[in-house]
Amino acid sequence: MGGVITDRDALLLQTPEAIKARFNIDVLVNTRAEAIDRTAHTVTDLATGAARRLHYDRLVLAPGATPVRPSIPGIEWALTLRNVEDADALAAAAQQARTDAVTGGGFIGLEVAENLVRKGLQVALVEATDQVLAPLDPEMATPARRAALGRGRPAPGVRGHRHR
Repeated sequence: MGGVITDRDALLLQTPEAIKARFNIDVLVNTRAEAIDRTAHTVTDLATGAARRLHYDRLVLAPGATPVRPSIPGIEWALTLRNVEDADALAAAAQQARTDAVTGGGFIGLEVAENLVRKGLQVALVEATDQVLAPLDPEMATPARRAALGRGRPAPGVRGHRHR
């Protein structure tokens, strides 16, 4: 698995301004592409409510994701991890906790669980599918599962659960 990130600034990858200065790429965050005209090389943006047409040479669509919040009792108390502010809130909550549950056995969920264990918390990792790291073939995910769960027996600080 990965390591603990001790320097908060290491989480701050790039700003749109830095990417523009370094690579001459325009990064438009919080922009809603309503229509793409591939012939005219334009995108109609409705982020502000007023349509504007943006010209492009090459277009990369990088839609964000929304955290999955399973419909289980108590989920309203769960924190999500999408940005640095969420990471700050999670770190602050972990300061006063002894135990934690992480829902999601994907890359981010495993990293969060590992970092919480390294902070001394007992962690329950809850995954809805049959394996952690669902995008991987089972043969590739097995080493990650063994690392997270201690080769089939609970590792210090981690318990695995499957939620349906």
